[in-house]
Amino acid sequence: MTRIRRPAVPDDREAGFTLIELIVSVGILSVLMGVISTFAVSGIKTIRTLTVLSDVQAEQQQAGEWLSRLLRFTDNPVETLPVTPAITYAGYSSGRPTLTFHTYSGTGATDRVPYKVTLAQTAKGIETFVWTPDMTSGTPAYTGVAHERVLVPQDTANTPTLSLRYWTGTAAAPTEVLPPANGTLTTAQMNSLRAIQFTIRGSGSNMIVDRTVVLGNPRS
Repeated sequence: MTRIRRPAVPDDREAGFTLIELIVSVGILSVLMGVISTFAVSGIKTIRTLTVLSDVQAEQQQAGEWLSRLLRFTDNPVETLPVTPAITYAGYSSGRPTLTFHTYSGTGATDRVPYKVTLAQTAKGIETFVWTPDMTSGTPAYTGVAHERVLVPQDTANTPTLSLRYWTGTAAAPTEVLPPANGTLTTAQMNSLRAIQFTIRGSGSNMIVDRTVVLGNPRS
């Protein structure tokens, strides 16, 4: 007897994807990749912002420690007559807060000498300029080049601002003295200062360092 062979019926499991199924799969995959990319970019931006904020806050804290040390050891550079005041400028220069004083804080290579320091807000940010005295004649002479140090730089991520307040009197009864708009306190006022308050603010609302330093020996 002759048997009739029927054509084999294709197995759907081996048939593969149709063109429509492939297009739909590619579309779904594209949407998923777009969502993942958006979250990834957002996450990277957030991490970058937090890193910048952390760096700025670290700079501000370091600046606070540095300035506190300088101010704490404020003293006269010359004890004999004519006496040179410990603080020689406390006010505003070109509309920006500026303070010039002498300190025995050991800020340079030589210890126990009166360094001259200017603290100011400049186009670069908040800076200190430190002069090492020439003690050849026995009295300090500040003829050399100042060492410039940018404490908190101004850049696209942060615009720091500096404010200075000056206090006389005692801790129990402090009195604030105000310099003129574009000038300095008088010599008598600077000689009577007992504390200086400095505030460093950043672009963010929580980027702030505020400290009041009692001067070590600010006598005239």
